[in-house]
Amino acid sequence: MATLRSGLLSLLLVSTLSGMLTGCAADIIENFENGMGSNWKTWSDDNGGHWLWRNASDLDMPQRPDGDSGVTMVFPNEGKDSAAAHLYSPLLTFPAGAKIKLSYWIRSMYIGAANLILKRVEGGQELNPFLDLSSYATPDNNEWRQAEADVPASQTTQSRICIFGFRRNHKLDAIAVDNLVLTGVDGSETSIPLHPAAV
Repeated sequence: MATLRSGLLSLLLVSTLSGMLTGCAADIIENFENGMGSNWKTWSDDNGGHWLWRNASDLDMPQRPDGDSGVTMVFPNEGKDSAAAHLYSPLLTFPAGAKIKLSYWIRSMYIGAANLILKRVEGGQELNPFLDLSSYATPDNNEWRQAEADVPASQTTQSRICIFGFRRNHKLDAIAVDNLVLTGVDGSETSIPLHPAAV
């Protein structure tokens, strides 16, 4: 009887822990409808530039399939010839199977002259890109696209995704992102990174 009771308690404990771990996985969604939101934070390096919120209806850009109005875009700082901007996710754990989805538009005066790259930042180090969308940077690209990628599994809990955008200060150049969805991630903390070593 005691053995049976012990076995039942063990089974209950395993089931409870399994449910708790399963419940940790969550989706983080940002559609930028009313501003930059609270999940993703922008940071600029010495090249000067930021991800900024804009109302798409006020801009000369292709119509998006979902018709939403808010987007985040890369803009150069005043007086700068180019913009290199980083958009950081919250601190998260990325288990195997975690994914990111996003809508994006990228255009440049010269083919491949603008960059839109996704990578993880772990232990203050930016890892190799796991998604590079720069090949769509052409002067005639007037189409929003959707992308989805598996996020490399975390080795530590202090991990973020960095969306890096680079463009020239030319009226034809543009980088815009919308509808960012992280699926199957664990935990959330929205402290603002001051520089890559702090993330």
